[in-house]
Amino acid sequence: MKAARFSGFMQPSLQRGMLIIGPQQNGRPLRETALHEYTHYLLRNLIDVSFPVWYDEGLANFLSTMTMSRRNVTIGNAPTALLRNATRTGLVNLSETVESRRVYEWEQIKLNDFYLMAWTLVHFIEFGHKAGFDDRREQLEAYLSAVISPFEATFDTSYERLAGELRDYTRKRKLPSIRLPRPKLALRTSEPECLDDQSRNYELASAMVQRNPEDALAVMAALNTQDPADVRYLIGLSMAHFQLRQFRESMSFAQQALTMDPGDPSAQIEFATRLVRGCMLVRAPGCVEKWARAVELFQSSIRADPHRFDAALGLGLSYLHAGNPEDALNYLRIAYQKVPWAPHINFYLGECYRLVDDDRAVVHLTNARNWSSVEIWKRLADAALAELD
Repeated sequence: MKAARFSGFMQPSLQRGMLIIGPQQNGRPLRETALHEYTHYLLRNLIDVSFPVWYDEGLANFLSTMTMSRRNVTIGNAPTALLRNATRTGLVNLSETVESRRVYEWEQIKLNDFYLMAWTLVHFIEFGHKAGFDDRREQLEAYLSAVISPFEATFDTSYERLAGELRDYTRKRKLPSIRLPRPKLALRTSEPECLDDQSRNYELASAMVQRNPEDALAVMAALNTQDPADVRYLIGLSMAHFQLRQFRESMSFAQQALTMDPGDPSAQIEFATRLVRGCMLVRAPGCVEKWARAVELFQSSIRADPHRFDAALGLGLSYLHAGNPEDALNYLRIAYQKVPWAPHINFYLGECYRLVDDDRAVVHLTNARNWSSVEIWKRLADAALAELD
């Protein structure tokens, strides 16, 4: 995260969800951090829409303080004084909290205030009716279920008025909570498994690749020096160089990985993905041959490991760019079922539906346009929707 300290984060992907939980800091129990990140995991795996970042983080904070006894579960514990400060002296106001999407790029002190304001808002919507305020839970459901919905119109209030209600709400000595019977469930458990130093460093470097590729590259390079025969480190080097836009080096390591172990699904997927990098949005010379080669590699990786959903996505894209949207559909549907909240997968699936003249194109292209915080997907989705008109 390029930060000296962190509590934790959840990194979803087509392969697996990774929960990284850091050391205890500022007196926050590790259990709370674990519940916060596990909430993100559940939202990504059980919900088929993309929640706005304020609700995603606010709900995770809201549930992170859940406590359990032998008979009961208490939901809604909250430090009233801390949330009160968020509504009065915080660096982020209510409007900015709701409307901002790329909050993880903010400086740490502002990001912390965003978390507190989002937590306060979720707590108020869930339990405000218990303290004499209007019940806004149905409005929340309408807001979240709509592909796009103006906040103030859906909640029938202004940010200024709602901010005043939040200040009144947090003036209370103790915020409401709810106690429910503890459900009787038969839970499967497993013993913890400790990693050796190399495996630990590899997993952490893999988690760093997207947000901190410089440090991930350094760790992967050290691991590769220690064990040049481990294909995982070559793949990791390819991924880190790619994130740094060092495409020639990325392709070189991907090629080395495939040469070292031609039957390894991860090596096949990495090489195929880097092979078609320049063919995603343009028709460059040699792209027909590259897409055909990618099809072979993605098919081989799926045969070796049917649970490689990233290979299913790659195969769907290969067929789509090769001009076979009918063949692409089944594989893109598989990827969509795994991560239905992902804007880019909604775009590709919507584009497939558009090319085969299926009405479902509108839904997925609209999802891609409204859920993405990256401008390219918005522009592509708008262009595709214009073609439908």
